[in-house]
Order: sequence, then C-alpha cells, then structure tokens
Amino acid sequence: MLLSTVIKLTPREPVELPVHLGRAAHAWFLDLTTQGLGASTATALHAPTAARPFTVSDLLGGAPSQPGFRRLRPGEPVTLRITTLAEPLSTFMIRQKQERLLRQITLSGKTFRVTEMIQDAAQHPWAGQTHYESLLARYWESPPPGQFTFQFASPTVFRSNQLYTPLPLPRLVFESLHRRWNHFSLQTIPDDFLAFARDSLVIRDFQIRTRHVRIKKGGAWRQIPGFVGRCTFGAVIQDQYWLKWVHLLAAFALYAGVGKNTSMGFGQTRLLTE
Repeated sequence: MLLSTVIKLTPREPVELPVHLGRAAHAWFLDLTTQGLGASTATALHAPTAARPFTVSDLLGGAPSQPGFRRLRPGEPVTLRITTLAEPLSTFMIRQKQERLLRQITLSGKTFRVTEMIQDAAQHPWAGQTHYESLLARYWESPPPGQFTFQFASPTVFRSNQLYTPLPLPRLVFESLHRRWNHFSLQTIPDDFLAFARDSLVIRDFQIRTRHVRIKKGGAWRQIPGFVGRCTFGAVIQDQYWLKWVHLLAAFALYAGVGKNTSMGFGQTRLLTE
C-alpha cells in the first residue's frame, strides 16, 4: 500500500526553531516506529544502507525570525508529511489516524499538538492512499498526456560521483522514481525505460530557484544545494508504451519523493497536471 499522511500541528508555546528540521523529523519517526513496531523492525527500516520505504517532510510553516531560524506562536498551524511505500508502515500509519494514537510530536526539543491527520486526497492535495496495482491499472489504461508538471516543494538534489546536481534533469528525476518503484513494487518497469527517459524526455518550461540546506553530517556542518519550484516535462518521441510508464512514475512521485535524502525533508514532489 502507498500512503501519504498530512499531519497538522500547533505549538503549545512560542518557539524558535531551525528552518530545516528534516533530520529532527526523521528522528521522531524512528522513535514512533520503534515504539509501535518494535526495535528490530524499526532499525531495519531506518538502516543507512537500506532503501527507505518512507519519506519524511520538513516542518512546513512559520515565518523567518533570523537567518536559519523560524518563529512560531502558540496555536499557529504547521504541517508535517509522512509517506509510506510498504504495507507494514502504511497499516501502522492508518492505525495512528483511526485510533487517534498520535496526540503530540516533539521536534528539536519542542512539543507540538496534533490537531488533524489527513490521508484522503480529496481533503488535501499532498495526502492520498492507493495500491501499486491500482496506480498501475489507472495509468496504464488511460492515454498519457503530452506534457506534465511537477511541483518540487522542498529542496531536491541528486548526487553521483560525490557531486551534487541541484537541477530537475529528466534523466535524474526518472532514474530516481524508477529505482524506488522497482524496489518496492511486484510489477517492475523494464530497465530499457531508462534509455527512453535519457533520450526522449525534455524540459518544456520551469520556474525553479536554488535553496541551500545546512545539515550536520559526520560531525561537520555542510551546505547542501537543492532546487524548489515547478518544472514541466515533455517527450520528443511519442512512444505510447514508454509514456505510460512515465506518467505512472510521475503520479508515484507523490509517495516516493525525488532525489536524495527524502527521509529527511528533501525531494517532496507531486504531479500538478495530468
């Protein structure tokens, strides 16, 4: 099952927090799954070398108070989003909502009250739930559009050969989605798809900007470059077979995220036009 859960929060008191809380949100989710699923299961899910069956957003909302920080008033609404790509985690998050088990969240030492959990696409554009088979059936049976637009809502970046690429190059975007789909879905997409993505997909239009994220890795602070904004993709080769896979993966981006560090706030992505 694929699930996207939008969690609405409010702080209990005035708080000032770092702008980027992706690592803190990841730590909170690790603690939540450890308590709910057991230490061994949670450790396996969060292992550094494992393909992560989830994404965790940054804390969304609040006004800048000084460079690198944001300030929130008591009762001011903010959101956090969790997506899950595997049955145990998705079932776990559905139970959190249905039984109202999640009452508060602590990030970077500050406690937030949970006011609502949304898992229905009709109630929030970043929420939703489906199955791999349902997603496949829906996008395989409908004709693919000539072009489509992604919203990259949090810093998105790709990395290879120790280098960062903070640009929505079609090859990199769809390599990322293809890899995650084939890892978690029983219905795999042929590897020949990657050649089509490389040779046929192009950028038709874009409105993006650079956004750096300061994170601590290996005891040292690093500036990670990313991009946010909108990008429209199209194909120079109108091959309906491959374009169906393209459109499927574009819809899958809501749950999978795009690029590196999607479990720490990066790569929050959704399809805007179909």
